Amino acid sequence: MSPSSKIKKELYNRVRQEVDEKMGDQGPEIKKLEKTMTRFQRKPWKPVTATSFEKVIFRTPLVFWGDFHGVRQYQRSLLRWLEMRPQGPLEPFCLALECLPHSKQKMINEYLNHLISEKEFLQQVEWQKLWGFPWEHYKPLFDHAKQKGFPILALNTSRPESSLKSREKKAMQLIQAYQKKSPKVQIWVLYGEYHLLPKHFPSFFKKNKNQCAYVLQNADDLYFQKAPKKENELSLLKYGANFYCQQSVAPWIKWQSFLLFLETLEDVEFEEGFDISEHIIKLSQSLSQELQWAFQPEEVSALTIDDPQLWKKMKLCTTHERRIFEKLAQEGLSFVSNGRSWSFLSRITVNEMGSLAFMNLWFQNCPGLVWPDRNLWRFQEWQHLIWMMSFCYFGSKLLNPHRKTPRLIDLQNLAKAGNQPFERQAARMVINYWLQRNLNRSENIFESTPSDRVQFLAVNWIAGLMGEQIYLAFGNKRLNLDSLKAYLRKDPSQTHFSEVIQSLDEILSSPETKI
Repeated sequence: MSPSSKIKKELYNRVRQEVDEKMGDQGPEIKKLEKTMTRFQRKPWKPVTATSFEKVIFRTPLVFWGDFHGVRQYQRSLLRWLEMRPQGPLEPFCLALECLPHSKQKMINEYLNHLISEKEFLQQVEWQKLWGFPWEHYKPLFDHAKQKGFPILALNTSRPESSLKSREKKAMQLIQAYQKKSPKVQIWVLYGEYHLLPKHFPSFFKKNKNQCAYVLQNADDLYFQKAPKKENELSLLKYGANFYCQQSVAPWIKWQSFLLFLETLEDVEFEEGFDISEHIIKLSQSLSQELQWAFQPEEVSALTIDDPQLWKKMKLCTTHERRIFEKLAQEGLSFVSNGRSWSFLSRITVNEMGSLAFMNLWFQNCPGLVWPDRNLWRFQEWQHLIWMMSFCYFGSKLLNPHRKTPRLIDLQNLAKAGNQPFERQAARMVINYWLQRNLNRSENIFESTPSDRVQFLAVNWIAGLMGEQIYLAFGNKRLNLDSLKAYLRKDPSQTHFSEVIQSLDEILSSPETKI
């Protein structure tokens, strides 16, 4: 196991331990299922291609997808496959979900048909009481169903105390009744991952195995046994005739996301704030090991938008500092104060925490690093901001190799057919910037619009593209650790910093870092 893999395994074990401590005793049934899942993942799973996987999930009448309710990546991953799924008038489709009881089916139909508002829907289905996991995780699935016009079938019961087996039996009855009513329908089922184990849902289809497929997602043991050659790539595995596993998020990120969910839940239930700084410190410690940089955890103090201390800290800044910090916060960007005495976390997500963790480490080891002057905003200041955000994206990518940023082809499509005018304009700015970058030009593209929203969105996308290139170059050794640190020590406010950017571009311009 490489040093990097050992660090990440340590991070995984530490986060798992914290989750277990918060969850407490889960009871004998859950413990038995955990052991069964571990044994199942030790079976002889083999890699499969995306093409063969697509043929199965797009053609099999009934596809079960494992869900981990408190981790958004599971629902996002299903949505990505839904968006890729070919659908025509002769291909009826239905999405079946565990997150709602069947007694609320009428409200689901009304919501999908725009007869009731989102607020009315959530109240009537008693989302928080009967499910309790974030609606924001599942809302994109409902939005997609509205857009494409396919139904959603509720599979759960209204009784949380119902046994696992009785809930499975009820779900099977509902699925089979729907299939009887519409024999040609393809149904995708999103249900808790333990229900996909062989003695559960699959046991109902022993005589019709070829009619079903089961897709586990992000299995921890499988990830460490059969880690993908490139950490940021989707890994697909198969066991037996109809069991699959897709790995789209690293295990330590999965459990860190769930830990965040648990702690925000505690915050609501007990009206106690949880210490976000502790999460930042742990991620910074992992990065400090990987990058072999010193780290002082006592210097980290992370604040969020609803923390009254944030605005008190802002008032103590210089006028120029306050202007840039207020703008960064307004645009949803995290930052570390120039004096390193505090930092701001814009969103409580693992990726944003990863960026801020890297930022804290960077500012500690490069004390001369400061943010650009908001009072000037020449092209040099925009380059300064892009430089800092690009490396922070890179740092978050070290922690979460599966983090995604819009590709150039995505932005080209967005520039032509984006839903919002500001998105189309920002996408055009990014394409123009990238073209100039490839031609070694440095015209101020930001003068083309006075809109802060467009400018900062463009910066965010440019930083994502550049951060992705830095990550790829670091992974394939074109950018070694010493060179990386040398670039991080550069002062982006210096007069001729464009020469530094150009020298890094020469490293990033290889075919291996093409995005």
